[in-house]
Amino acid sequence: MASAEVREVSVVPQAENASQTTLRIVWAMKQAAGEASVASEAAAAATATSAGQEHVSEYDSKDLLFMFANYKIPQYPLNLARRLWDRRMIEKELKPVSYADWMAADNGSNTEFYRGLLDLYQLGILIVDDVPDSENAVRKIANQIGNIQTTFYGELFDVVSKPNAENVAYTNVFLCLHQDLLYMNDPPYIQLLHCLRNECDGGESLFCDSLLAAVDMQINEPAHAKTLSSTPVSYHYERNGHYYFNQRPVFEAVGGSKQDRSTLKHTAWSPPFQNSFASKNNFMANPADGPPFKPEHHLRTWAAAAKSFSDRLEHPDNMLEVKLKAGQCVLFNNRRVLHGRRQFNTSDGTRWLKGTYIDEQTFHSRITDMLRRGVNGTVPVHRPFAEVMKSEHLQVSRLKAELGSSSEGGSE
Repeated sequence: MASAEVREVSVVPQAENASQTTLRIVWAMKQAAGEASVASEAAAAATATSAGQEHVSEYDSKDLLFMFANYKIPQYPLNLARRLWDRRMIEKELKPVSYADWMAADNGSNTEFYRGLLDLYQLGILIVDDVPDSENAVRKIANQIGNIQTTFYGELFDVVSKPNAENVAYTNVFLCLHQDLLYMNDPPYIQLLHCLRNECDGGESLFCDSLLAAVDMQINEPAHAKTLSSTPVSYHYERNGHYYFNQRPVFEAVGGSKQDRSTLKHTAWSPPFQNSFASKNNFMANPADGPPFKPEHHLRTWAAAAKSFSDRLEHPDNMLEVKLKAGQCVLFNNRRVLHGRRQFNTSDGTRWLKGTYIDEQTFHSRITDMLRRGVNGTVPVHRPFAEVMKSEHLQVSRLKAELGSSSEGGSE
């Protein structure tokens, strides 16, 4: 039996990307001691032949560094900094991608697709323009990221006003800011809404960066932020034979319990589907660690924190208002960017959106692929939770300072 030994080791540029390297190892086959004396003549001849052979192994240098450093990908939100936004900032930073660029082949020339994908990760929202007038177009847009997430609504769903609607989204009334399907174990991460018709008076779409409001509360109202992080809220759906139930706090933090080391991962806010606080367990109260449990006190405390959060979300300075046009598709992070809409009048036209969802792991897989290949100069960078938190606190402070200076200078 033959074994192998290293004959040559070198680091060479990759053929397809000279800026990246490959570790190249040449292995020489070595005959085991005493093997020839026990092998048959034919087997000995075969062993002698293989002993003169070489085998070449190639390893991506970046992959090796990740493994040696025990760096596990994906780690979110550590790889890329999130960019928090208010209305003034997002109106400047929201740059659409054309449907043609989004659907371009992944051959190295589709930089606009990856620019849009990066914006979707960092800002949590993106618009694709010039989408064909097809009910299947939203599926094609989603499939450029990955497989869509099927829910009890199916693979695709329609947002259109109809009588006896089972969901407030399927009416023409005002729809407050919310996130979809929080009663599911795995709520959708990316939501896509393709505008096929929007001829009605009204019906403007509303969006808000809940992360901005949440981090602002961490800074200025830490007690309220702690309440929203520690109190699970019940969400439920009971329609047409579908029964879903789940609990999650408004603020979902990662990185430990220490205030200076944790950072917000998700928010959960959906008043239309919120259930009642049926038990003291909702408040995670432990009488042994404090004063006797008083349900009315804890409920008032949570309500005050929730109102403070809601006031931030609905403040005009924090809300983006967009009248989607036929041929536009908006993609947004359903676990961060809240959405709603103005009331619209169905007597003077039609409002019809086609929607679908993508789950969190599918989206992060696409982002990780972008990072690992270094597309558009992106690189994965490990950022400790405390660093992430500090960065996002600074972003909030800067946005508020810019808003204050612009108000002092008068309206534009």
